[in-house]
Amino acid sequence: MFLLKLINQSRSDAMTNLLLMEAILRDQDMNIGDLAKIYSANPTKKARVAVADAKKFKAADYFLTEPAELQTALAEESAKVPGGRAFLFPSQVEDNHLELVVEATTPEGAEALSSAVLSLVDSKDKNL
Repeated sequence: MFLLKLINQSRSDAMTNLLLMEAILRDQDMNIGDLAKIYSANPTKKARVAVADAKKFKAADYFLTEPAELQTALAEESAKVPGGRAFLFPSQVEDNHLELVVEATTPEGAEALSSAVLSLVDSKDKNL
């Protein structure tokens, strides 16, 4: 669990991830070739979602804190897809946009989860 606090699972930080992997490989007396034999990345999908007021969406760590019911819905939708995970947070680049990152064990699962989350966000945004 401590290692999860070193990296940001929802926003890629390549240098941190690279250094963490280097430390783990050294600790396990492994090299990049060994890692390549055992590692496979899950398909991901990213989207930028326009909303009426992004200030109504708040996130901490990797979860939405407001609106809380949307985080619950994200978790429910993610559980329907093998390996499903969904992260939604206000964009730091564009006003009134949210960033969506989804992951699943298959490209079809990532696409399905992305579509479900986009539909949830659209519905919630209209009712805020």
